[in-house]
Order: sequence, then structure tokens, then C-alpha cells
Amino acid sequence: MNRKKLTIIYDVILVLTLFVSAKGLSAYLTTTIWSDNFDDGNYDDWTVLAGSVSASTNVLRVTSSGYAVIYRNSTTVTGTWRFDLDMTDNPDDVQICFITKNIDGIYVRDNYLVENNADDDGFRFVRWIWTGSSMSPLVLDEYDVPSGLAGWHHFDITRDGSGRMFIYINDTLAMQAIDTTHNAASCFVFNIPIAPSGTGPAIDNVIISNTVDITQPTTDPTSSSSSSSSSSSTDPGTQESTSATPMIFSVLIIGMMTVITGLKRKN
Repeated sequence: MNRKKLTIIYDVILVLTLFVSAKGLSAYLTTTIWSDNFDDGNYDDWTVLAGSVSASTNVLRVTSSGYAVIYRNSTTVTGTWRFDLDMTDNPDDVQICFITKNIDGIYVRDNYLVENNADDDGFRFVRWIWTGSSMSPLVLDEYDVPSGLAGWHHFDITRDGSGRMFIYINDTLAMQAIDTTHNAASCFVFNIPIAPSGTGPAIDNVIISNTVDITQPTTDPTSSSSSSSSSSSTDPGTQESTSATPMIFSVLIIGMMTVITGLKRKN
């Protein structure tokens, strides 16, 4: 094999190596801490404190007629929380406590959560604090779902190190706030504080990462020290995952330029 062919092969190997390295960097930058789509029909990594649930239909659905508390160990306080939530045909009281500091018996305390609002036409974003004798809630933001509360809804929640939190519901920026009260967590909780009126609610496709995987809006949300609401002046950001894709293309371009330069020199 002549020197020219060997050089071309070397250049191709170099490009492939750079590509694989960049892909590895992309995977590193977006780190999934844990996930569960219940496709295996079980919920082995979850703990049921009250009520009963089933994953036989490949979702985690409440089957008890009373209240229910189900959690999974999770210490993530900055990053991205993704999940699908089924409010069923008859909206029930449902709380997804994505950052929870502690659970005392069946009582979920000190957390950030999303729950259906009082009018059952949307969701609200709430911070709960245990004062030592009672729970103190603060509604950070609310959102009315245009299509109604019943049925499945997709959630993407992000929180960065500055306490900036953005909640997307069905790919729409729905709620937002800045709050740094809770900076420690022990679990992710699926909580049904009031007995379901019919078919129980369900959760599915839970993915938790320690990176902000959605480009956040450039304007800060309202601080939780005052009434927080979604603002039309806020750039909603984009529903694109933060990754090393631009870097991958840059590396590929550099690699191809190296090959082309090498070929030109040999010709």
C-alpha cells in the first residue's frame, strides 16, 4: 500500500475518532440520573407508603380508593424533570413533588410541587415549608390548560443553580419562578392527597437529569417574594436539549478540512 493511501486511511480514522469523542462528550454533558417508563410492568424502585398502585399497563397508576403516596429516592435539585401525567376523565387531586426534602410517615414536607388548581381547569406551582407545627404553602404560579385538565399532559421542569425554575406543560411555557428555599432533596413523590373519584391518575416516562436540558428563557421569572406569573415579555426559550451537537459538527468540519488539505497536498 502506497504512502498516499495510508495517509488517507489515517485521516479517515482521525475524523471518526474525533466524532466518537464528541459524541461521548455530548452524553457526558446531558446526564440522566434515573428514569422509568414502567414498560417492564413493575415499579420495583418505588416505595408505596399509602394506597395501592399497578404498573401492569406499563404506566404507574393509582388503583386504591383512598389517598396514595408513592416515592422514589432522588437527590436532584438542579437539572431537568420530565414526566407524563394522566389526570383521567375525572380530574383528581394530584401532586408531583419533584424536589422533596423529607417525608414524615405519609406526610410529604418541604418541597416544590405541581398540582391541579382549585378550579380543576389547570395546574399550579407550589412551594411547601414545614414550620415545625404546620405546613406553609406559597403558590408560585398558576396555569389554565386550554384543552382542559382531563387526560394526559407532558411536563418538562428545569431548575438552575440560581433557583430559576421553568415549567413547560405540553411544550408550552406555563409557569415560572425564582426560589432558593429548598436546596436539598431526598425523593420524587407521586402524591394523591384526596381519594380518586373514578379511575386513578397515572404517571409515566419519568426522566430525571442533573443538567438543564432545555434552553431557559433569557429573562428571569418573578421572584417568589412577590406574586409570580408568566410574562408575555419573557423569552420562552426553546424546547431543544442542551447538548454538544454544535461541537460535534465543528469537530467533523475540522476533521474533513484536515482530510481535504491532506489530499490537496498529495495531488
